[in-house]
Amino acid sequence: MGKRGGAWREELALRVLEELATARERADVIERILSLAREHTGLAVAAIRLREGEDFPYHLAQGLSADHLQLERSVLAVDPCPPPLVCLCGRVLRGETDPALGCFSAGGSFFTASLQEQQRTLPGIRGGCVREGLETHALIPLRDGDEMIGLLQLSDPRAGVLEPDDVRFLERLGASVGIALSRRRSEELRRQTEETYRGFFEKLRWGYAQHRLLRDERGEPEDYVTLEVNRTFEELLRTPRAAVIGTRASAILPPAELARWLAIFAPVAAGGAPASYELYSPLNDRSFRGHAFSPEPDTFSVAFEDVTEALRAEQAVRESEERFQKAFRSAPMLMTLSRVADGRYLEVNDRFCAVTGFSREEAVGKTSVELGWIAPADRVRLIEELLRQRGVRDLELELRAKDGRRVVCRYSGELVRAGGEELLLSIATDISEEQRARAALHESEARFRELADLLPLSLFETDREGRLTYANQVACSTFGYTSAELTAGLNVAAMIDPADRERAARAFGAALNGTATTGNTYLGLRRSGESFPIRIYSCRIVRGGELRGLRGAIVDETATRRGEEERERLQAQLVHAQKMESIGTLAGGIAHDFNNLLGGILGSLSLMEEELGESFPYHEDLVEMKSLVGRGADLTRQLLGFARRGTLDPRPLDLNLIVEKTARLYGRTRKDVVLRLEREPQLPTVLADRTQVEQVLLNLFLNAGQAMPEGGVLWVRTESVELALEAAAARGAEPGRYVRLDVVDSGIGMSETTLARIFEPFFTTREGHGTGLGLASVQGIVTAHGGFVTVESKPGEGSTFSVYLPASDERPLEETDRGGIARRGGETVLVIDDEEPVLRVTRRLLERLGHEVLTARSGLEALDHLRRERGRVSLVILDMIMPGMSGRQTYDALREVAPALKVLIASGHSEEGQAADLLARGCLGFIQKPFDVARLAAKLAEIL
Repeated sequence: MGKRGGAWREELALRVLEELATARERADVIERILSLAREHTGLAVAAIRLREGEDFPYHLAQGLSADHLQLERSVLAVDPCPPPLVCLCGRVLRGETDPALGCFSAGGSFFTASLQEQQRTLPGIRGGCVREGLETHALIPLRDGDEMIGLLQLSDPRAGVLEPDDVRFLERLGASVGIALSRRRSEELRRQTEETYRGFFEKLRWGYAQHRLLRDERGEPEDYVTLEVNRTFEELLRTPRAAVIGTRASAILPPAELARWLAIFAPVAAGGAPASYELYSPLNDRSFRGHAFSPEPDTFSVAFEDVTEALRAEQAVRESEERFQKAFRSAPMLMTLSRVADGRYLEVNDRFCAVTGFSREEAVGKTSVELGWIAPADRVRLIEELLRQRGVRDLELELRAKDGRRVVCRYSGELVRAGGEELLLSIATDISEEQRARAALHESEARFRELADLLPLSLFETDREGRLTYANQVACSTFGYTSAELTAGLNVAAMIDPADRERAARAFGAALNGTATTGNTYLGLRRSGESFPIRIYSCRIVRGGELRGLRGAIVDETATRRGEEERERLQAQLVHAQKMESIGTLAGGIAHDFNNLLGGILGSLSLMEEELGESFPYHEDLVEMKSLVGRGADLTRQLLGFARRGTLDPRPLDLNLIVEKTARLYGRTRKDVVLRLEREPQLPTVLADRTQVEQVLLNLFLNAGQAMPEGGVLWVRTESVELALEAAAARGAEPGRYVRLDVVDSGIGMSETTLARIFEPFFTTREGHGTGLGLASVQGIVTAHGGFVTVESKPGEGSTFSVYLPASDERPLEETDRGGIARRGGETVLVIDDEEPVLRVTRRLLERLGHEVLTARSGLEALDHLRRERGRVSLVILDMIMPGMSGRQTYDALREVAPALKVLIASGHSEEGQAADLLARGCLGFIQKPFDVARLAAKLAEIL
């Protein structure tokens, strides 16, 4: 090793130790050590590898080509997973150094005088250094205790430049170098961390200060001293750093003020929960909102923001809008530090944990996306904005806490560099409550303004000079101005007729003084120049003790008069409805009595026709009389339908089948009318009386035919519809599913006057033709079934009648054969009716059918019969309307005597739904008066 033999070792060791003792940066020290090694050993190559994660790349090299450094930089293998450390450097770094091989020392170093010769005897040499033309080759491990931190490489193209003693010296020197470099690395990391956090708090847009709590001899808090403040602290409080750092609070604050702050900060410094506070600085007339927390025992930090403008804005809102609530204070801030490259959190503060629900251990090392704190798309958008502008401020983000709770934050972030990495400093304030409060405030304002616009009054506000500052929509529509025109400085005097302006001006001045009476009448003036009567009510607007103007309401007296006319119209409608009810009651009573008369006549005719047969000379006269009685019965049914007292025999019906049958029947009578049926498949059933539904259809068809005297087209449509609450309420119906029947004609149509009266009984446009009961009975029948009818028509455009009936889920009953007279006979039947002719005819009809008959003219008489003949009576035919015991009371009494007794109701109508009630309670059937022997026989066969 040169002329000095081993003397270079002592000198090299001394120089290296001097370098390690200097205060230079680690990189400078490494470069200087490599230079000293080359200088004192005479070797051409000196390099150091240092740990980076699992790899040991070249940190610094002298004497090696750039290609070699590029190819041999890493000692990790590329393909295997996990990749092992390879080549000779890898073996030394792994500690795979067997001294028995001759090329490894007991200290774990590799040494050879000829690398090319060694390559032939030792496998695992990657060949990079051989290709570089190196011969003498020494690899010295650098350790800090048991930790491998790197490798010192000394090489030369010449062979035999180093000797084993040199290597052992270098191993000892390498131990010192390894320890020193490891310590310097730790110190640099510490400084970088300190610089990071120093930069972190210096860049905070909140004022920040650190304090230490001072205690007295008893351990009670007595003072605190300021340790550090940031630049924002100085700017916000206009206090230089030098004036507060190291200064006791008692030197600055009065005793009472010190006690107040100690009451807030001492519990925090003692490990209590973070605290919030508000501060006013008279130096710059600013208000601040801050938060205090304790990073370690007996110390506390405070962070505060300038909320002056927010507080002033809140004050302005309170002054200008009395009906709005105070705005909520903004929530505490959240702070995080994360890497930009992978988004992983390096640090989060306590407020972040409190708001998000994540512990520090859960958050650090994870990304905001992994935590579910922010949506991936929002994270991408945020990073793009940050990279473009190097920071964002006051960005509103919607985030999610650990429990799924929605958190809205006002976010600010800046990019900072620390330790060679790009970091993101994030600061957010939870504004969820503030946002909800703002929404509630806006909702309240909108609600009050909407209510003001809904009121049928012209509401207004003016300043002290009479200029309008607010007017609702009714005022705009009443006076003919737009909202902008009214509130653009228009004086309220412009809305008063010139004849009344002087009087109104005097009243306005008196109102401002608080001496005027309210409710004065004037002539108002619309923008069009039209005058109209108004009445004005007003009061003063006083805020904070200051008179601001007038607030009031203007009543349009014209509208009031229209309201009186409307009340008169409604009163007339009520009188009309009462008249219709009276007519209905009268019609129902007449129809009931008439039905009893017709019952006796029809029963007698039916018996005569059957007994005398077709050979009877007057048989055709009998048939004609029965037909006339049938027409009379039809008339009574129409009267009962109008009176809504037609007895209902409700059964689940397929309306499509009834429409088809009735339309076919009508079509045979009017060949000049084209019928078009449009029926919805799978139409729900309706629970209705078949006979009355057929009557509704025939009446609508006949009405349509009368509107088409020269023929035309008649459309009949069925469909199921769903009526919502609002639509049903408009018709006085229940919401739900309905079956709608449309009857549309191409006839002459109707005027509005006719439309208003079409459902009145006895109203007809065909004088001398018709009874005027057809449409009245349609409405009565449909209403009795829980439905309603609508009409649309215009002159020359035809008419559309729409019938709505409640839909049912029950299956339709199958049709029964009504042909022929069923003659079974042999039963004892008790007939109860207060009309003697009806009793007499019904007895003869039953006897004709072979039954034994008992008759009773009252419920009490019927009970006597039943008690005497309890075992013989098979059926009771019961009239519903009787003096004394009603049909319902009689039924109840009969069932007490004979619970299993079969009962058939026979009536022209049911008072207040008695028939329907009894059918629901067990009556086996109903037969409509008047009836003939065939109908009676069919009903008895059905029951018996």
